[in-house]
Amino acid sequence: MARTAVLDDTSQAYEQNRLKIPRRAVPSEPPGFDDRVHLLKSRCRDPFVRRFVVPSVPSQRWWIRYPLDVRGSRIWQLIDDQRAVADVVEAYRQKYPQDLDQIDARIWRFLVSLQHHGFLTIE
Repeated sequence: MARTAVLDDTSQAYEQNRLKIPRRAVPSEPPGFDDRVHLLKSRCRDPFVRRFVVPSVPSQRWWIRYPLDVRGSRIWQLIDDQRAVADVVEAYRQKYPQDLDQIDARIWRFLVSLQHHGFLTIE
């Protein structure tokens, strides 16, 4: 019962925010042979260190990599700073028509989670 209440709340949040545009806040590596995207966050937050020290560090150590699963990677690829949340959901439905159960609420929760962790913004 509690899970149903959470999905209902998430569905309502999706309906209220379906016209907002998700925007990427971090770079990513393109999908590899396994179709998975890795989100990248800089290891260093200090601008001085980033400017003068980071260039001397090998590039593979600059980033913390966060892998997404195949479906999360597909959603990430659909975020292009122009599509609204509803457009991302519709494009995802076309790619995965078998995932129809509460898909709008599930994608909304995924986007909110990415926003919470600083990977994107929803405006």
